[in-house]
Amino acid sequence: MNISKTQRGRAAAAVSLTAVLALTATACGDDGSGSGTEGSGKGEITFWDNNGGPRTAVWTEIIKDFEKQNPDIEVKYVPIPIADVQSKYDTAIAGGGLPDVGGVGTAYLANIVSQEALEPVNERLEGSALKGKLVESMVESVRAAAGRGDDIYSVPTSANNGVLWYRTDLFDQAGLEAPDTWAKFYTAADRLTDAKNNKFGYTIRGGAGSI
Repeated sequence: MNISKTQRGRAAAAVSLTAVLALTATACGDDGSGSGTEGSGKGEITFWDNNGGPRTAVWTEIIKDFEKQNPDIEVKYVPIPIADVQSKYDTAIAGGGLPDVGGVGTAYLANIVSQEALEPVNERLEGSALKGKLVESMVESVRAAAGRGDDIYSVPTSANNGVLWYRTDLFDQAGLEAPDTWAKFYTAADRLTDAKNNKFGYTIRGGAGSI
């Protein structure tokens, strides 16, 4: 999760699925110019979900709980399909209209940071109840993805576990054993590929924005 530099007075960060938007209560009311001071803790926070649809039900419940705990703050939830989110951020950076808080994947985090569109969250994390509670390896991952030394521009809320599965029937037909080295993996992929018949030994999940 990240903070728009141009609207830093209105939101601090949405930091985890259990404490999301907790830091935003400290700053609402800026005019969006990027030069204002932190506000009164009242107002509206615009939140872009970078995987709108699959996670909408979850975020709806989290926001509902947050608004109960912070009755002076209203969260405007904007679900964005994962395939469209990077281009939407780029458009907003170029023409204005960035959210106060938004989900940003590590794959395009450096691109947004390089456009000076995000504010580091180091100090806010240090002063929050989440200090010491985040998985350090995940924090280091997003820190490295930003490419700005010790500065942290994104607080991890989730992680993906990659799983590699294979068709045992196709391996049996080709007389191949399950590969236990990368060399064997590449060999099996070549042996199982029949491009003329649209058959391939290995595929990567597709769709714009998936990688």
